[in-house]
Amino acid sequence: MLAFFFAVLLGLCVFTNLINLPGNWLCVVLIACWYFFVSKVGMDIFFWGLIIGAALIGEVLEWIVLAAQAKKAGASKLGTFAGMIGAFVGAILGCPFFLGLGALVGAVLGAFLGCLGMELLRGTPYPQALRSAKGTMLGRLLGAACKCAAGCTIVALTVKRLWPDNTETFVETVSCLMAYA
Repeated sequence: MLAFFFAVLLGLCVFTNLINLPGNWLCVVLIACWYFFVSKVGMDIFFWGLIIGAALIGEVLEWIVLAAQAKKAGASKLGTFAGMIGAFVGAILGCPFFLGLGALVGAVLGAFLGCLGMELLRGTPYPQALRSAKGTMLGRLLGAACKCAAGCTIVALTVKRLWPDNTETFVETVSCLMAYA
């Protein structure tokens, strides 16, 4: 039963990536707690390399995808940087709204407005600045999707190790929970 709730908690941590929290790193920390306090079964050095590698790849992809999309749309380096800063500020400002989902909306709008504002300040014509801002906004969304995919990989690798002896325990746990629902 504990393993099931732990798996759900890891899934919720992945969800926090959408509101600009370090969900993948929260997963790594929680898995380390599981390792030290509950069970070490199946969590060897190879496993740790995989989940830490997935968390790092998720972080790097988030920003590389944003920058690549912005560049593809014609954004300048300053416009891209302003979009990144805008995404961060927008996520913080939007966090209190819609049960935390406002952070995702804030991050996307912040990326758009940050890039648009910087491009206009640089004297870029409005149609080109708008195209650059849209590219930055799309890059932010795709980057968040990449980061969530890395988080799902972490959860999938971990869940397999929560019930190492047999899968019947997992099935029994889910059946028990369904009976109470």
